[in-house]
Amino acid sequence: MEWVKDKGKSCSSKESSRLTKSTKLKSGFLRLSSFKKLKIEVTSELTGLTGVTIDGENGLKVKSVLGEFSIKPAKASDRYEVISGADLVLVATKAWQVQDVAEKIAPFIGKETMVLPMQNGVLAAKQMAGFIPEKNIVGGLCRIFSLIEGPGIIHHVGSEPTVVFGELDHARTERAAWLKYTFDSIGVTNIWAENIEVELWKKFLMISSSALLAVT
Repeated sequence: MEWVKDKGKSCSSKESSRLTKSTKLKSGFLRLSSFKKLKIEVTSELTGLTGVTIDGENGLKVKSVLGEFSIKPAKASDRYEVISGADLVLVATKAWQVQDVAEKIAPFIGKETMVLPMQNGVLAAKQMAGFIPEKNIVGGLCRIFSLIEGPGIIHHVGSEPTVVFGELDHARTERAAWLKYTFDSIGVTNIWAENIEVELWKKFLMISSSALLAVT
């Protein structure tokens, strides 16, 4: 696989690629998949969630301060093998689910698949490395305030949704450049961090201080 180095350069070597987002909230699986020459076709795959129902008939609705949108019809699957062959897998579980999910997706992670954990806290990448080769893992986090409003309805209540990512060894690699190019091309606000560990700790400290203020 060849990675695109800079935004605006040819993507001919990526003629058929897939961008996958997988998330397991309590139980279930969400996937955003498939782009070709960076023309994105988005589907969602999610089943088994407590409080969330997504199926081909009802789809998924996102209510946001930035505007509403729906994914309909939405495809649903509880099969981890659907990520096979993906270039990128975003794992957006709760932090306490990381090890379980990493173990289950590990057999379907390709040699050059990037796995991007999006949890709060600072341990997700290390926990995933117990099941997935560390070379496949890219550090990451997300900045968003959202909640489950009802069956099949997600409410984004504030903050510009942002993906922050970077190599765990702080290297400026071609695959990270490709990842930024891809996010930019599909309109995902993102930051390629110089030091992803610093960004993880900053978010962790912010959440911790907010919790303390709530208690007091």
